Amino acid sequence: MSKLTKGKKKLIVFAAVAILAAAGVGSCMLNSMNQTPMLMASGVSMQEIQSFLSTSGTIKQGNLEEHIMAATTEVGNVYFEVGDEVKKGDLIVSFDNAEAMREYKSAAIAYEKTRLGLDETERKYFETMEDIAEIEDNMEFHKKKMEEYEDSTDPDERALFERYQAKYENAKSRKEGLEDTIPSEEQLKIDQLSFEEAKMKFEEAQEKVNSLPGNIIAGQDGTIEELNAKKLNTISKGTVAVAIKTSETQTVEMSVGKYDIVKVALGQSAEITLGNKTYQGTVTEIGTAADEKSNVKVKIQVDNPDESFIPGMEVDVDVLTYSTPSALALPVEAVKTDRGGDYCYTAELTDPEKQIYQPVKTYITLGNSTDQYIEVTSGLTEGQLVIDNPPTNIDSILACIISQPA
Repeated sequence: MSKLTKGKKKLIVFAAVAILAAAGVGSCMLNSMNQTPMLMASGVSMQEIQSFLSTSGTIKQGNLEEHIMAATTEVGNVYFEVGDEVKKGDLIVSFDNAEAMREYKSAAIAYEKTRLGLDETERKYFETMEDIAEIEDNMEFHKKKMEEYEDSTDPDERALFERYQAKYENAKSRKEGLEDTIPSEEQLKIDQLSFEEAKMKFEEAQEKVNSLPGNIIAGQDGTIEELNAKKLNTISKGTVAVAIKTSETQTVEMSVGKYDIVKVALGQSAEITLGNKTYQGTVTEIGTAADEKSNVKVKIQVDNPDESFIPGMEVDVDVLTYSTPSALALPVEAVKTDRGGDYCYTAELTDPEKQIYQPVKTYITLGNSTDQYIEVTSGLTEGQLVIDNPPTNIDSILACIISQPA
């Protein structure tokens, strides 16, 4: 009977140990002496930060200078054919913008005429109303004077009465004459609508003219590789009007979405991967028009192509979009996000003697990142301790011991 009781006690002890062990799993551990949680923390430090745009691309033979239409327009004349050699500055395609310019000028004239007409109508309306108001004031004055002398039998005062009466009648006649010349509210409305319509047509014509392409001129020496512009034909927005092969240097072409294109700039370095080989390159061209999927073409000139670098093959591309040798940063795993923004938990020393810390939720502003670190632009200072992988119950932890990586 006593052995059975000892066995039960051992089971209870083992169960208690197991519960404590389970509670210590993760980044939050209990100190065996005082039951104070132990949290892992790292110091905010200066780190090299490099950000990459990782995507795929296609190998192209030769470097192409492409002229993509930014708007639909009429082609005037085409001065070269596919295969022709061109020199920098050569006029290749001219556009017939005469009709668009005529529409613009006509709309501009109509807009100005209706604007002036409306201004004149409004000016006449308000000036006439002001004149009538002034006459009415005079009439009121004359009327009061007439009432003052109306019942008088004094010859002089009767003369004054007759004088004010004449002035009153004269003012009344002038008022009636002016009232006949006031533009009606209907006329005002018609002029306003005419102006708004003319203004809308003018703005549409102006926008059309502003989007008209200029003549296509060769930017470099080369050979015309593609020519979709046809004399006296319409060419649509987004079409490659002319493509000029300017060198035999191999390039990689990739499509970049609207959210990533803002990160790409001419001159950025890139690493191209094909199988187990890597090649270096530089961003040399960024398209000026997006396709129907809002993607923009970006070209990378490859520095070291070899026989394995075959046109038409797909490659992986990493464009270095941001690099700084020293930026204030914290570990990726320390960062959390809620409705208030990005934040972390700093470890604030509350008892120097016992080395007791308190986790404090701290909102921060972030910049670029690597796989391990995120740049912090405000909210922290170098050397501050931040909690790595904060446990889910960290908001209830008022005191903890900090363990830092070696």
